[in-house]
Amino acid sequence: MVFVVLLILAVLAFGISQWALGRYASMMAKGSQVTSPTAHTGGEIALLFLESEGVMDVQIVEHNGVVTDYFDVRCADKGEEPVPLGPKPSDLRRGH
Repeated sequence: MVFVVLLILAVLAFGISQWALGRYASMMAKGSQVTSPTAHTGGEIALLFLESEGVMDVQIVEHNGVVTDYFDVRCADKGEEPVPLGPKPSDLRRGH
């Protein structure tokens, strides 16, 4: 009897996780189709931001990532503390 209850709970949990995964995938697909209200691409906006801060020696490259890390991971390989390469996303939302 306990085995049947556990099996039902496992199937239910699996079903819910598959539903959530499908919902996440559909929302990401929908969100990736939304256009920017400006005529600039993300790379152009990043370049404008860097130039406005006086940073001229950074190359903007295209990639397939949706969300990227804003820390220099090369420091983590050496056991050093990661160095922030820019403002945190929460700071950008607050306008800092």
